[in-house]
Amino acid sequence: MSKKTAIKVGLDTLKDLTDASYHDGDLLIIEDVSRLPSAIDVSDKSGPADGPILMDMVIMMVCIGGNATLTVNGRTFSGGEGDMIFIPPNVILDSYVISKDFNARIIGMSYPVLQRILSVSKATWDILATMTDNPVLHADDGTIELLESYYGLLATQLKRAGSPFRKEVIHSLFNAFFYDVYAILLPYNTRSGDLNSRQGDILVRKFLQLLGETRGRERSVTYYADKLSVTPKYLSTACRNATGKTALEWIHEYAVEMIIQQLRYTDKSIKEIAVALDFPNISFFGKFVKRHLGVSPTEFRKSRQ
Repeated sequence: MSKKTAIKVGLDTLKDLTDASYHDGDLLIIEDVSRLPSAIDVSDKSGPADGPILMDMVIMMVCIGGNATLTVNGRTFSGGEGDMIFIPPNVILDSYVISKDFNARIIGMSYPVLQRILSVSKATWDILATMTDNPVLHADDGTIELLESYYGLLATQLKRAGSPFRKEVIHSLFNAFFYDVYAILLPYNTRSGDLNSRQGDILVRKFLQLLGETRGRERSVTYYADKLSVTPKYLSTACRNATGKTALEWIHEYAVEMIIQQLRYTDKSIKEIAVALDFPNISFFGKFVKRHLGVSPTEFRKSRQ
């Protein structure tokens, strides 16, 4: 029997499933959880998911009522009122069940947003590893009050549809919210500095740190493999085993994020951006952007203005 390919589920799918209050391709906010299916089991062929579900986003939930039970990567865990629930990207969701009175503050973000906030540094690996190791954390009353304050501010902004800087304000509030969540997770990070960590994990952390330092200017797996004294094949395998992505996928994703930032938030010409990111010429730069973004650099910039 052939093995079924995992079905990627990202923010767009979750938006359609829940009628999210806010969605801009990078960030998703759910205020009403009543439309969530009460249960999904990928082994149930009559259910809504016929095959493994590969999560292509980061999900953060603050449970304020009821309970939820999830099985991720074959591991089952439950969360209830006062718990924070995390689902990192590149994990397989086997099943979940939520109670009838389940209620939660749910925020989802695309992986590129996480890269943008943390600049693809060692912190990216650390926070994803911590979420994987600690999918449920119980928060004290003060923490819940803090996160509820953020959510209240976000909810207020959602109602200001005519505000010229609505998206910018929402993303700024989310960035602050995320760093407070990161601070909550930080004490639970047991992999960073652990001398007993798997060699592959250590290698990937060093690779991500190097990737952040190059700022998208080095796009060859060989470059990073040489710096880390391993073969390109070994580096790529270690990345896939640890994160679900190959080294080249990481490199290209980060380069694309750097390009998007330059096109969106600077007045540099296309040629100046190509030179700053060490592309051999503007033609090569244009082909790279077209391949990864589907449009030329000029078209992308115009569509975002």
